[in-house]
Amino acid sequence: MASGEQLDAVPEPDKNKRQLTKPPTPIQFFTNNTSDWQDAYPGEQWSFTNTFTTPFSSPPQIIPTFSDFDVGNNADDHTFRLGVTINDTDISATEVKSTIAGWDDTTVYSASTILMAIPPVSPFQADTVSVPAGGLSGYYVTFKPEFFTQPQVFATFTSLSLSIGYRLEINVSNITKTGFMLDVNTWGSPVLNSATIQWLAWPGGNTQLGAYEVHKFNQLSESVNGHFDFNEKFTKPPNMFMGISKMDIAGSANARLTLTTDATTKSCNWEFRTWGDTVIWELDVHYLAVGDVVFPEGE
Repeated sequence: MASGEQLDAVPEPDKNKRQLTKPPTPIQFFTNNTSDWQDAYPGEQWSFTNTFTTPFSSPPQIIPTFSDFDVGNNADDHTFRLGVTINDTDISATEVKSTIAGWDDTTVYSASTILMAIPPVSPFQADTVSVPAGGLSGYYVTFKPEFFTQPQVFATFTSLSLSIGYRLEINVSNITKTGFMLDVNTWGSPVLNSATIQWLAWPGGNTQLGAYEVHKFNQLSESVNGHFDFNEKFTKPPNMFMGISKMDIAGSANARLTLTTDATTKSCNWEFRTWGDTVIWELDVHYLAVGDVVFPEGE
């Protein structure tokens, strides 16, 4: 994926540097929800096909994230297994196919994903990192090519297997024009079996990245909400893309979580909700507001 380059063509382009034109289609968003939780069974999978509102010139980059899940604790060692899969062959210029699944003896009662489709020619860079058992510490991600200025970086999980409690922390640090440091770990008694981390980096423009923390869900069922203002006003309410960067959910019950937002041109209201006998002790969520993306000259 190209980045760090102009979006508007110039009269005499540098032949040694690929010049970009404005994307022929905007960034597009889709939401997929599983159904029939009463009939859920271990290892169940759900497949979805989303048709792009406006076809792209070639297959776009697809960035998935989870906004809702209810994962049972009835597997051996109360293992949490949840993932969304999108293969290269699942993406065309007109549609994208994705699969939400648990696996082995884990039962996923419900889950929702948000898919962000980014035009094939854009200053965004994105990729996934496979996390082995035990996690990652000091893993360096290199931008190709490097950005002209320090970019912003968004990271969340798209596949996760945790045993004996549901604790995960994704930390992005030391961001420069050339790359960033990624750490993925758990703590205490839980065991991190595997994970896939999706990251997204961009040079700026009409997008904001905000990190907001919610602590101490100390009741069996609780809703927590709040509000934040955008750094600059959007021309219309932006699409909100979200990703979990840290969670601490007790393994004594199902892992249940719903993330919702309601955005205007100036601000966003958010809500984190759990239900039943689930206890969430800590949750960190990153938000990305995407409006009519316009990148500055030279980016």
